[in-house]
Amino acid sequence: MNQPIRVGEKVVLKIEALANSPDGIGKINNFVVFVPYVVPEDEVKVLITEVRKNFARGKLLSLIKPSNYRVKPICASFGECGGCHWQHIDYKKQLEYKDLLIKNAFSKIEAKIKPIIPAKKIFYYRNKSQFPVDNFNKKIGLYALKSHYVVDLKECNLVLNSINDVYREIKKYLEKVNYNILNLRHVVIRGSETQGSLLVVFVLKDENLEKVESLIKYIKQKFSFGSAKDCRYNENGNSFISILCNINDKDTNVILGDKTIKIYGDGILKEVLDGIEYNFSSLSFFQTNTEQTLILYRLIKSYINDNKDSIALDLYCGVGTVALFIADKFKEIIGVDEERSAISDARDNAKINNIKNCKFLYGKVEDILVKLIRDNMSVDTVILDPPRKGCNKDVLLNLRKLNVSNLIYVSCDIATLARDIYILIEEGFRVEEIQPIDMFPNTYHIETVVKMGKQGSKKIEKEKAKMK
Repeated sequence: MNQPIRVGEKVVLKIEALANSPDGIGKINNFVVFVPYVVPEDEVKVLITEVRKNFARGKLLSLIKPSNYRVKPICASFGECGGCHWQHIDYKKQLEYKDLLIKNAFSKIEAKIKPIIPAKKIFYYRNKSQFPVDNFNKKIGLYALKSHYVVDLKECNLVLNSINDVYREIKKYLEKVNYNILNLRHVVIRGSETQGSLLVVFVLKDENLEKVESLIKYIKQKFSFGSAKDCRYNENGNSFISILCNINDKDTNVILGDKTIKIYGDGILKEVLDGIEYNFSSLSFFQTNTEQTLILYRLIKSYINDNKDSIALDLYCGVGTVALFIADKFKEIIGVDEERSAISDARDNAKINNIKNCKFLYGKVEDILVKLIRDNMSVDTVILDPPRKGCNKDVLLNLRKLNVSNLIYVSCDIATLARDIYILIEEGFRVEEIQPIDMFPNTYHIETVVKMGKQGSKKIEKEKAKMK
């Protein structure tokens, strides 16, 4: 295809749709141009920054005619900061666009796709944020879209107010000392929405704590009496805040290193969902939208019939959140994860909740699954909740060997989810229902739950033919 545009050219586009990314889609002579921070039906002036064989990328220069669905962002840094992507789109329209992205991803499957479950809070909902520090340019904030350029922020409108309270004080201190903590790389702040506690992690390039000690002392003085808006004392009257230092001397995109030093507090956060208590450490994964997480877990539980004589697998189980939430439905649940700290937290959580039918195994899911197959284990239900990259293909190919009748796949990436679902269909599963949940308002990300069951051989061949 001959590209109708060149890098550096300024063009006028009518935005037609949104991609499964921060970008909107416009066309010049049917040649696709991706542009971030636009809205369908916008008419925009764009600078072409990249041209490939089948598409181009552009930067928004000006709005010629705004879409009726465009709203004013509440964040002054929106469009420069990469922390969110859709703050300029009316929320009801965001939900419509997410529904459309789901339908497009599963267009080759005959399945019941339910409307996305909206969020009650579209701002100040995230219970975790990772703030990069640029000591050379004297800034702390979030990265610009698709870069490592730090955008200086006063606060983030997506994170809990309590996280912003601590972030502002850290920023104030760094400005006061002229960003002289040269080994400080990131500040990670996590908050408990149900308990009000906070965990602050200072990520350092080395183990020299001398410079950061004064910052830690400052934060302890500011927050040791529960002064953050959303915070409360915990039950034994101690401070709500834990402070840790994490050492990461590697020059990679991975934020946290392997070594963590407790400075203040126990380094544990707690959330309570429907009476189940979850404790998790700084390295362990927990869903970033606590309120929507409860909706997610209740949905998963609703997909499961009481079968007290059966066994379930919770693969990529994290700190055991789903396994413990649905434990009363099964004789036994086996959770598997390759993150050692998560498995340790999961085992502790089972003890805390006095749940004795959950067992948690450390290791790669694909390896442990092979061992379970060799042991001739028969499994009624499997929960899949992999990271964004999706499942290892060997996991998908081996599931049918366990005689699974009920499969529930949870994903935050519709591209890898669709890829894996098509493989599972070829392996003999059928899609019964697809339910998206808006866990990430004002971003393009979507949490999706797919309920699957087994199908007969004739049905398998029919489904395969549809996908070709």
